Amino acid sequence: MSCKSKTYCPYPFIGASLQSDGLTLPCGQYMNAAPLEQFNNINDARNSSHMQDMRIKMLNNQQDSGCQCPAEEAAGIKSMRQYAIDQFGYNPFGKLKTVELFFDNICNLKCRMCASYHSHLWFDEEKELYGTTLNPTKYTKRNISDELEVSELEEIKIYGGEPLQSLEAEKFFGRLLKEANVSDICIEMSTNATKIPLPNTLEVFKKCKHLKLNLSIDAYGTLNDFIRSGSDWDEIV
Repeated sequence: MSCKSKTYCPYPFIGASLQSDGLTLPCGQYMNAAPLEQFNNINDARNSSHMQDMRIKMLNNQQDSGCQCPAEEAAGIKSMRQYAIDQFGYNPFGKLKTVELFFDNICNLKCRMCASYHSHLWFDEEKELYGTTLNPTKYTKRNISDELEVSELEEIKIYGGEPLQSLEAEKFFGRLLKEANVSDICIEMSTNATKIPLPNTLEVFKKCKHLKLNLSIDAYGTLNDFIRSGSDWDEIV
């Protein structure tokens, strides 16, 4: 497929960001979740009227209000959209090739820049601080292991909670080893660097085509332990 549109992005066509609360976004940077509904399965979410309208806009040089990439590009920053075009080129709507996975919000830390969306440990304190919580429930979990077709995937990005302690992530990696050609898949994961991989996770790390680990470290020593409450710098080292 050739595409002359300057607003085209591969993610709404061949990608999805599967949030732990059941919402499916075109990508993790998308900021206009209000028109998106929770669907029983990924295919229904990807075929929603809002997602279809977004694709039509992108093919006709129109910006979607939820996209953050145009602002980055206007500032001279290479955007997520541009990186995706370099990697995947121009593709018609089809099977998923790249996904972002948020299995749950279970985390072992309560970092000061975080919230109950991504750490269940913030839930009770948010009630005390604000009188309400940012996440409606203390725990959120999505059974991605059961609902995602893995055979066509080329790229998987995994976030949390803390994915290296997630039993759902470990279950999903077990499925990858059985049902996918792991040597053809690029894996990216963000971790707070306090946990070592579980067996299936480690095996996928060793066998995948390319592995990128983002270690979330904001400082070192006691300042790290202050910012990332519950962590121990010496243990991280």
